[in-house]
Amino acid sequence: MRIILSMAMMTVVERTPNVNLVFGKKVIGGEEISDKAIIHFSDQSEVIADLVIGCDGVHSAVRTRWVDPDCASQYTGMSFLQATLSANSLSTPPHFQSSALNISRHGSVLTSFCDRDREQIFAAAIVQFDQAELSHHRLEPGQDWATKDRIRRDLRYEMRSRFSKSALPCIREIVESKADWMLYPVYQVRPGGRWCMNRVILLGDAAHAMPPRDESAAYALDDAILFARILARYRSEPLTEVFEAYERLRRETINRAFKESRRMWDRNRDMGFLEGRLKEWMMPFQIRSHRDERESAWEFDATKILLPTPTPSEDLVSLNSFLKEGTA
Repeated sequence: MRIILSMAMMTVVERTPNVNLVFGKKVIGGEEISDKAIIHFSDQSEVIADLVIGCDGVHSAVRTRWVDPDCASQYTGMSFLQATLSANSLSTPPHFQSSALNISRHGSVLTSFCDRDREQIFAAAIVQFDQAELSHHRLEPGQDWATKDRIRRDLRYEMRSRFSKSALPCIREIVESKADWMLYPVYQVRPGGRWCMNRVILLGDAAHAMPPRDESAAYALDDAILFARILARYRSEPLTEVFEAYERLRRETINRAFKESRRMWDRNRDMGFLEGRLKEWMMPFQIRSHRDERESAWEFDATKILLPTPTPSEDLVSLNSFLKEGTA
């Protein structure tokens, strides 16, 4: 989905002559001088702009090196272990038609067909993973063959130790397979941080990364749509008023989403036998009781939300008065 979205955006950029797309730039800082913002890059180049929008993800350099240096990303204690395997490699028929979330006291396993012909299965375990072990289990460029082989074997063992006793034959076969599992730590940006300055604003995960839930990455798309609409309506107003209007509409929604996300992800931490059974018994009730919250997240439409009207400035009022006097 993200690849398709990226390709669509690239196509639009190529058709837009006044948009210049540059790769290979690393932000190391920035500053605001008078009515401009200056972005500094690691290659000693700089760009002067009227408006800077930082959409550079959970580990945002625009945030940590400029807008809010004290707001570093935090590891949630949870990670994804994920792999893709051929559906034909399994002798057991899948227990799902499209997707399934399989919950246990050792974490959860998401299984889903990831292509139109249902020939590939995407499997992702959501597990509690010690932060001290992350660096020993991440595949990185430049690692030698022996290191990569050890990491793959360790991650296969991690999956087997957690889910090999599943009651579902398909899950047992998936975790016993030779799939190459990859570890993806889940990071967050605590709510309450600074989102903007006078000419710089953060959107998406750069401002409010949270553990995935509901519409997940679509929160960033909603940010972009809502900000673009406000910027268009407030085009005659100072950027500070644009930013304030955006935060008034967006901040509370994000805070609620973050709180619900943390509550939901805490269910995937490792549990004892009795706590795990209680979680299993309570799950149908929790699904029903939080149905409205899940549906409202999907029903939110940033293109239709009512926008505030800009407050006329004193200069604009004076101009109107001048025009009236001139026509009297």
